[in-house]
Amino acid sequence: MENSVKKVQVETTYEVDYNGECYTVVHSEDIDPNSGYSSWDIFDDGSELLDDSQFESEIIEFMLDNI
Repeated sequence: MENSVKKVQVETTYEVDYNGECYTVVHSEDIDPNSGYSSWDIFDDGSELLDDSQFESEIIEFMLDNI
């Protein structure tokens, strides 16, 4: 087997101001569109991971509508 390097995943970090608060949103996704892997992590301004799936969905929807 030949030596090789292949990019398999990309991570993008966004800063999102939503309802007067600042959040950091980290989106990870596989390069291969057939894998279907995608994840979202949202952190508050204190670097704490949010634990409210409904609110997370609101922030992600807002972000996607505004990028």
